[in-house]
Amino acid sequence: MGSDNKWVSVSAGGYHSIGVKSDGSLWAWGNNLYSQLGDGTTVNRLAPTKIESDDKWISVSAGYDHSLALKSSGTLWTYGDNFFGQLGEGSTSSMISPTRVDNPPDPRTGGPYTGTEGVEITLDGSGSEDVEGVIVNYEWDIDNDGTYEYSSLSPTQSHTYTQDGVYTIILRVTDSIGVKAVASTSATIANNPPTADFTGAPASGDVPLTVDFTNNSSGGDPALSYEWDFDNNGSVDSTLTDPSAVYTGPGMYAVKLTTTDSDNDTNTLTRVNYITACFSPVNIVGDSTAYSSLQTAYEAAIDDDTIEVRSTSFSGGLSINRNITVTVDGSYDCLHSSQSGETTINGDMSVSDGAVVIQSGTLKVQ
Repeated sequence: MGSDNKWVSVSAGGYHSIGVKSDGSLWAWGNNLYSQLGDGTTVNRLAPTKIESDDKWISVSAGYDHSLALKSSGTLWTYGDNFFGQLGEGSTSSMISPTRVDNPPDPRTGGPYTGTEGVEITLDGSGSEDVEGVIVNYEWDIDNDGTYEYSSLSPTQSHTYTQDGVYTIILRVTDSIGVKAVASTSATIANNPPTADFTGAPASGDVPLTVDFTNNSSGGDPALSYEWDFDNNGSVDSTLTDPSAVYTGPGMYAVKLTTTDSDNDTNTLTRVNYITACFSPVNIVGDSTAYSSLQTAYEAAIDDDTIEVRSTSFSGGLSINRNITVTVDGSYDCLHSSQSGETTINGDMSVSDGAVVIQSGTLKVQ
């Protein structure tokens, strides 16, 4: 033991011994298989060997294959075998030299949390504390699968859950000494069904009318799928996101869009009387051809045909010069539901053969 007998604390372990002298120095000897002497090696020592250069030790205690030492500052240090976590520093790794044992930090998750799928929530661990130091790392396992998806110096973390459900969240914090601690909380995420919405342009015009639809649906679990019914007859006309439709028959049409998300949640929007497809300015009853002028329709007509004319103006006049008789019904509105206006012919109207009968409406020549 040497000539210096100013020992103030000694302790014997399984096959090793440790002691503190009055000058605060730390000494150890004996078996060192698990580095329980704390000198950074696994070499056995037959005589007291000074451990480290810091002379602020006041007390020691030896375990079977590990050691504990107390400094004058009140801090606890351990080293040696740690198979069962007996060193208390937060792991099961053996330590070859004195390692400070810190009081573990106190993680505060800030939960429980509530939210909606597809909408960001903010996890907040700012309430976490460490009485002996500072927290230097915050890790978040957002679904308790053993993987920490986020690691940061910041105590707050944003996350978006894409599916509804109840999730267990784990927060692991690490302090400046390296000691870790965990806490758990939950996040209850509500379902976010989709909302169907759309616009179409132009919403009215002469047949054949081409309408381009813009899909404004939102919400739901991606990816969204769509079913369009351009005339609300129960049949799916398109599954494109932004389709176009051609309306060949006059009338007012309801348009329906059904939006479905990946959870099979659906939402349907029907816009009633949304599209107005007008009769062409001139048409012959029983003939689907769209005529742009009265003269063109007359030249295509046969005897006893009826020509229907919208309330509008035509240029170029009208020449009745065929050996047929036609009837003209004028002043129709877009859908031929009323005859409240007047049809105007800008130019001369002459009759050299055949006849024209003005059956209804107002026909004005100017």
